[in-house]
Amino acid sequence: MTLCRHTPSPVAPFHALLRRLCVPMLLGVTATQAAAQPVRLLTFDAPPFASQSGVGSGQPGIYVEIMQALLKDLGRTGQIEFVGNAEGQKIAREQTNVVFFPLARNADRENHYQWLGSVMDQELGFVTLADKGPVSSLDEGRKLGRLGAIEGSSALHYIESRGFTNIVRGNANDLVRMLVRGEIDGYFSGFLILRRVAQEQGLNTRFAFGHVAVVGKPWFAVGKDAPAIDLPRWQASLARLEADGTVARIRKNYLGE
Repeated sequence: MTLCRHTPSPVAPFHALLRRLCVPMLLGVTATQAAAQPVRLLTFDAPPFASQSGVGSGQPGIYVEIMQALLKDLGRTGQIEFVGNAEGQKIAREQTNVVFFPLARNADRENHYQWLGSVMDQELGFVTLADKGPVSSLDEGRKLGRLGAIEGSSALHYIESRGFTNIVRGNANDLVRMLVRGEIDGYFSGFLILRRVAQEQGLNTRFAFGHVAVVGKPWFAVGKDAPAIDLPRWQASLARLEADGTVARIRKNYLGE
């Protein structure tokens, strides 16, 4: 009796080889497709971080210029839109591939966003007109008749969480004008924001900068649903911009530091 020996078919090894070659290729295609998806870039009027009135004069804001440099480093293009603060946060939480900035990082927001990075600090505290004298404590701030705070901001969240009831909500530009006209008695804000807004409005008003309640960091925030954004790659790009002096140069243009 003749025994027949089975000769392995070359088809099976070929299929295995094809799988080994195709899987990385497919992964690469998927990554490329994700990177090609449009990313929506949102900010709000908060000089010196983002300034809608400064766009035409080449001073769109520190964080706007850093985002423009970041996009260039990544080989991407994109238009930065100005929206309301609360609106931008909501869009980033609920829609796909959205970056929103600047945004303070706190416990309530922590799990709603991915955190790309922050490149500077900001003092939050009380500002009054110089002839009224500085507010020296939270308790003194509660005694103000009307205290302004930016809608949707970490400053507003801070005083709300501490039981303040004398709050007038608005945007940065309107609140500074209201403070100067005496329509509010104080403004709880980032000091950098107030100084820059007053400068852009051409105000010579003297302010009293009082109690610093907290030192925070404005962040670039990314929505949770963002397949087009390779977060480690974007973070590495931001780190490069810090290392090569780009971030420091942009800050100096606005703050003179």
